[in-house]
Amino acid sequence: MALRDGIVARNHKGVEAHLAHAGVRVVRGSARLTGPRSVRVERARIDHAPGAPSDHETGAPSDLAPGVHDFVARRGLVLATGSRPRVLPGLVPDGRRVVTSDDALFAPGLPASVLVLGGGAIGVQYASFHRSMGAEVTLVEAADRIVPLEDADVSRHLARGLKKRGIDVQAGARLLDAAVRDDAVRARVRSARGEIRTLTVERLLVAVGREPVTDGLDLAAAGLAADARGFVAPADWSRLETAVDGVHVVGDLLPPPSLGLAHASFAEGLSVAEVPAGAASAPVDCAAVPRVTYSAPQTRGRRPERDGGMRAWARGARGHEVRVGTRWSSTPCR
Repeated sequence: MALRDGIVARNHKGVEAHLAHAGVRVVRGSARLTGPRSVRVERARIDHAPGAPSDHETGAPSDLAPGVHDFVARRGLVLATGSRPRVLPGLVPDGRRVVTSDDALFAPGLPASVLVLGGGAIGVQYASFHRSMGAEVTLVEAADRIVPLEDADVSRHLARGLKKRGIDVQAGARLLDAAVRDDAVRARVRSARGEIRTLTVERLLVAVGREPVTDGLDLAAAGLAADARGFVAPADWSRLETAVDGVHVVGDLLPPPSLGLAHASFAEGLSVAEVPAGAASAPVDCAAVPRVTYSAPQTRGRRPERDGGMRAWARGARGHEVRVGTRWSSTPCR
């Protein structure tokens, strides 16, 4: 834990140093939109970097309450409020026995047994990690295969590799209920064959995806609205610009086909930053963004299966005859 915290702190300070060197003023606080390009920040603490714009330049009035600042984005406003783990109705994380993928980073100790609910990239990574730490792991995925965004061949080989490591992979299975006790979690799982199993584990890790964070943002004040899943869709995907002129969306706020991956969000941020700067901006090709599941074995992929996968792209877009070859290798995990 101490090693992890130290690495995170150093990286955080490094990013802050880069921002200060570039003359970026960082305003820390709780923000909400007050107009198409205006933002009010409460409980604000402002880091004044050399070369950063003044309050006058950003339109911040001086007659507001202490700690409250208004800002006007004259050239562009970027919404990048990120995401949080999804939770299931009736299954309340407590940070100890029932944890989200975020909680798991700070949960006390390592469990001897864990049930990972969700077989996407996040769930598979946590299942692999806990197995490497010596835990008994059960991985439950509602879809008919794990990492369903990947090609079916990749899913099959990954499941085989995880099973060889002793992970109980249950695809096409569902959690029926879970009873949380002081010392364990008792969960009932229905398998793809309809069989009901009762598992007793030290920890239940919920990794069923993430959802955009727009709470308190007041999108309506800027003339915007989130869809039923909480995403804010751009009107122009090439510029990631919404229907409101000069307001852009990046990262986890974007709906599919965006994947919400860190390196993709970084590219989106660069693309959007070039727009108000008047520089040539290359759009991000979401379907070409590489994805990696950091497990053992690992997976890498492009072109999500929901878009037909690499085979359909090669066959349709390129007119190639497609042949599938398999090369399997594994690295022992200790």
